[in-house]
Amino acid sequence: MLTKGVDKFLQTWNCKFNTKASLPISIDGITDKNAVATRFTDNFEDAYRPNSVSFYNKYKPEFAAEIEKYQIGNCKSDCVAPLIEVNMVADCINKLSMNKAAVIDSIEAEHLKICSPCFVC
Repeated sequence: MLTKGVDKFLQTWNCKFNTKASLPISIDGITDKNAVATRFTDNFEDAYRPNSVSFYNKYKPEFAAEIEKYQIGNCKSDCVAPLIEVNMVADCINKLSMNKAAVIDSIEAEHLKICSPCFVC
């Protein structure tokens, strides 16, 4: 994302918000493209950082109770969920249509397609 992805991200950003590419980009006073990309990377990383062990232990029983309610096809609760592999997620991301409005999470297909491949793993 820090090399090729920055230009693609800025191109998409400019296309979405009709800004001229000649205007300087400033995020929190940062104008260097690589520094801006690093800032975005840091923000995404912070947003998806795992919760604390105490939070995990507090909500694990509630999660386990809810997951027991799910069924896969005609299976009962003792069925094993199908394995979702990294390449399956990557394929789904690659099939997303561009230039579509974001839903409540504000994440557009462009965010997922342009971000680092490490995001998928």
